[in-house]
Amino acid sequence: MAMEFLTDGHTTNEFYPLPLDVKSHGPSLLNWEPALRQIIIDTEHGVSHGNIATRFHNALVEGIMNVANMVQQKQIVMSGGCFQNAYLLEKAAHRLQGEGFQVFWPDRLPPNDGGISLGQVRYIVVARARGRIRQSRILGGRHRPTGNCGCFSRQTTL
Repeated sequence: MAMEFLTDGHTTNEFYPLPLDVKSHGPSLLNWEPALRQIIIDTEHGVSHGNIATRFHNALVEGIMNVANMVQQKQIVMSGGCFQNAYLLEKAAHRLQGEGFQVFWPDRLPPNDGGISLGQVRYIVVARARGRIRQSRILGGRHRPTGNCGCFSRQTTL
């Protein structure tokens, strides 16, 4: 949250380099080294913490854009604790929507771990109703919920 608060009053669209290293086999990864090197240089040169924080957040947005373009899915769900950060959520959603993506994020539940348990319960209830799992699997703790919990709503404007 401290990094998010440092972005207040800063409107730059500049961002640190955060290239996506695309692999033909294995996971593609965001390469943090160039960004971290530049952050160190900026710190040594006295660049304001607010400017550094804003460029850091903007780098995350660029990373999100690069991953979204790589996976070539037009519907993007943004969830997880990092999306409690209003600057990151709003900037990423705006950029994604501007590129033609449909963007979804939790609006009735927290995007972090607080919303996971409700999603897991909903998944189990729906899976049981559809006959996908039996009661014994639920009580035995062997079932690991995956997939869409249905707790997301499409947001069309910010």
